[in-house]
Amino acid sequence: MVMTFAREKRLLLGSLAFLSVLPLPFNEPRPTGVIGIPSLLLFLSLVVVFLFQANRDSEWRLQPWAMNVMGLCYVPLFLWDLRLTVGGNILRPMVHLLMFGLLAKLFSMNKEGQKWQVTVLIFFLFLGAMATSVHPLIVVYLIGFILLTLTLLFRFVQYHVLAAYPAIAPQRRAIPVRRLLFTCAALTLVLSVPLFALMPRLRAPYILGRGLRATAQSLSTGFQDEVSLDIVGRVRTNSSVALRLKMERAKSPPPLRFRGAAYDIFQNNSWKRFDASRHVLRPERRTFYRLLDRELRDKARIWLEPLGANNVILPTHAVSIEIPGRLYADGAGSVTFATAPKGIREYRVGLAAEAALVAAIPSPDRDTEPSLDRGGISARIEALAGRVVGSRPPTESAELIERHLVESYEYTLDFVGRNPANPIDDFLFQYRSGHCEYFATAMVLMLRSQGIPARFVTGFLGTEMNPLEDYFVVRQSNAHAWVEAYLPEQGWVTFDPTPPAGRPGGARPSLLLMLRQSWDYLQFRWDRYVMAYGSLDQLGLLRRFRQFWRGLKREATPEATPESPSEPDSRPSPWSFAIGEQLGRFAVPVLLLSALSVLLFVVWRSRSRFTVTLAYRDLRRLLAKRDSDVNETTAPMTLYDRLVERWPESAQPAGSLIQLYLRESYAGHGLADRDTLEAKRSLQRLRVAMRARGPGLQESPGFEGAPQNPK
Repeated sequence: MVMTFAREKRLLLGSLAFLSVLPLPFNEPRPTGVIGIPSLLLFLSLVVVFLFQANRDSEWRLQPWAMNVMGLCYVPLFLWDLRLTVGGNILRPMVHLLMFGLLAKLFSMNKEGQKWQVTVLIFFLFLGAMATSVHPLIVVYLIGFILLTLTLLFRFVQYHVLAAYPAIAPQRRAIPVRRLLFTCAALTLVLSVPLFALMPRLRAPYILGRGLRATAQSLSTGFQDEVSLDIVGRVRTNSSVALRLKMERAKSPPPLRFRGAAYDIFQNNSWKRFDASRHVLRPERRTFYRLLDRELRDKARIWLEPLGANNVILPTHAVSIEIPGRLYADGAGSVTFATAPKGIREYRVGLAAEAALVAAIPSPDRDTEPSLDRGGISARIEALAGRVVGSRPPTESAELIERHLVESYEYTLDFVGRNPANPIDDFLFQYRSGHCEYFATAMVLMLRSQGIPARFVTGFLGTEMNPLEDYFVVRQSNAHAWVEAYLPEQGWVTFDPTPPAGRPGGARPSLLLMLRQSWDYLQFRWDRYVMAYGSLDQLGLLRRFRQFWRGLKREATPEATPESPSEPDSRPSPWSFAIGEQLGRFAVPVLLLSALSVLLFVVWRSRSRFTVTLAYRDLRRLLAKRDSDVNETTAPMTLYDRLVERWPESAQPAGSLIQLYLRESYAGHGLADRDTLEAKRSLQRLRVAMRARGPGLQESPGFEGAPQNPK
């Protein structure tokens, strides 16, 4: 009888097909992933049906004529899918086509060679899942897929050999390849790191050139051309990272505000930009832009996450910026990219000792000056501002309005039951509570009613220290709104009328914060050195390797001068400090990864299935350490005789264990659980007996514990 093991092969292919599409609904492009949840559920349901049929070893197969009819019916669906494609992205319809072809091949597979066609289709679906993935957890999926793929390949080879030699199939259908599988998977992952670092890179980090992980763009701070009064309040619940900052000199930054966008026109309870003066910034050098001519106190490096807008987020202390590419600026002092970044943008900023606001001097003409626009100013608001400031000069008036709002109103995020028709008047005269947009809007309108130019500003306030790499994190929950007013003697000045209880700040130390910072550290490294790794990083890596090699050569062959003494210098070299600093930077993730690997190995070892055959091999290995004549070719009965010669008290447990081994290996039937438990106990007794030196070689007692030949 010719055995093909078709059932086992179909089960393996179905399992791999089930796993290949799991990440697709959660990957780019957003918001629905490469494929939608309905498409995924339909595909997985059909794969489960295939697995059920394969497990039953059903002989039903999809006929070729049926496949041709299905292909013709799918053509209009494919064209319709292409028509729904937005922005020229054909990835989704192509993935749908692969899924359709894979299902057709699975249900029609009736020949040996077709399993490789199915494997190729699964591989392309796997490529689609990996090429559009931006989350660090995709590594877990990758490891699982590699293990299952290696299992499939090894089992295919095993089934091919067993089919060619059917006589041995009933006895040895399961080849122990677990260690080999894990070893091959580990070597694959280890070799992939240098290959990833050295292989030629494309300009885009992955397929179709889409950006990196979008940091909750649906809840971004709202740096678009128009924002509503509730945008910052909604973002406060989002803990996603907006940007990271690392100081170059100081260990901690000053209390920084990060300016995103400024708005001048208030209409229909929303703020709008007045960008008529938007112009191109001219760099002094290739990538250096000077915003203000002031003395630098420090520099900082910023990694900006994609926020769904083209604004360059800058500290209010920034007086210069170093970044490749064209920048734009407007009269309100907002700096923008040419287009919204799709990935993390890195740039350096020069910081002054005090806040430095870059903006044009407002015109005294109230009809044309956007910072004096009277939209939204009611008679009640103007009367309130007049009572608060009286006839004081602009500087004192601005301070009085700010103090009045801070001390007389409360911060809240509860707006249940409020009428949205006239929110600022209700805030000032009825509810007397609101969040930062209401405080900032009210102050801008009150200042303008008194002839003081002012504008509404959104951005971030406060930082959070991440001790893993000494950088500071600014989260979406740090979103804030404040006011910039023009004072004749000081220029544009920042005011914050929100009470201190409503201003964002750094989080208090806690276990949850430590875990979140650890995850942020991992995610930042993933985004920077995996998703955004490109040709420039490769050149930098080669450059650092060259510097490292030159430093080692200088350390190995120091140049001696005639004037200097020949005695050795006991001081550690700066190069040693540099190496230690680089090693320390990666110490934490390496230790975490090592601890996780050890934990997984221990769990795997503890969950490994105990068999009588493994117990017999352990016994043979223990005896081989004490008897050089024992090896893998030693027969079980010979092993028993040599064991009892040295340890007569081991006759009964050795006989029981070897008898069970012979039954499991040669009698053609399995063992019960009580037999496996008996083998484990016998092995433990033998370990105890073999720890002591035996009395010497003697004849086997030949008692009833000796194993008998199985029938």
